[in-house]
Amino acid sequence: MAEIYVPIDYSNLSEVIPEEDDILYSTLSKVTRIVWCGTQKWKSHIIITKSGFAMTLPTKRKIGLTFNPWNTVHEIKLKSFNKCVFKFGASYINALEFKVIRNSNFESKNSLKQRANKFGSYCKQLWLRSQKNERKKV
Repeated sequence: MAEIYVPIDYSNLSEVIPEEDDILYSTLSKVTRIVWCGTQKWKSHIIITKSGFAMTLPTKRKIGLTFNPWNTVHEIKLKSFNKCVFKFGASYINALEFKVIRNSNFESKNSLKQRANKFGSYCKQLWLRSQKNERKKV
C-alpha cells in the first residue's frame, strides 16, 4: 500500500519515474548533499518506488528532477529520530542526508511524529531487497 503524505503531483517528479514502476511513498524532505567541496541544502519532494527514488534538485532557473535506482546507492545509514543518509560510494564525500518534514496542508504534527522515524527503515528495506535481487541476477 502506498504511503502518500504529499500529493504525487506536488511537483513534476512523476515524469522521471519509469512507467512500469509503482509509487510507494511521497513526502517532503530537507536534503543535505555532502560532497568534497562542502554541503548544499534544500527542500525537496521525494518519491520512493520499488526500483529507486526520485527527488527535486535546486537549480537556478527551474526545479531539476532526478531518479536514482537503488543499485546506485552504496549504503543507507539510519541516523537520529528522522534522519537517514544515502551514501553513493565508500565514503561520506558523496552522500545525501534526508530529514522528513511535513507540509501543514497535507499532514498533522502527530502524523509526522509517527512516521518520521520509520522513513529511513522503509527506504533501507527497499534498498536491501534490491541488493538481494541484484545478487540473484549475477
